Amino acid sequence: MLRVLDLLGDTPALVMSDLGEVLAQNRAGLLVAGDLRGRTGDRRYLAHRWFTEPATRAAHPPEEHDQQARQLVADLRATAGRRSGDEEVTGLIGRLAAASDEFRYRWAEHEVAVRRARARRPRGGPVG
Repeated sequence: MLRVLDLLGDTPALVMSDLGEVLAQNRAGLLVAGDLRGRTGDRRYLAHRWFTEPATRAAHPPEEHDQQARQLVADLRATAGRRSGDEEVTGLIGRLAAASDEFRYRWAEHEVAVRRARARRPRGGPVG
């Protein structure tokens, strides 16, 4: 996996798990976003950071916030469907629902989608 990322040269790239945990980053990705691999607990998961840490949203243009929130929840719902009964998934969903009114609202919309890839426009500072 790292070899493929390294072949991308100066193009920042990372690989994420189906729960939004960064598994690998290339050198350019580290320079642009900082090291996102060493987080622990729920901070490992992008959806958790998005709904609980304002600094994560600040790294994205405001006009993308609604789309990003909807996509994160829809993707998490798809993961929950694939991994039915998985305690890691159900635990994350429960903790997010307890921590965020917005997450609960979006979860109740029942959207399901799978994120395949996403290009991101740079905005000052590291990403969430």
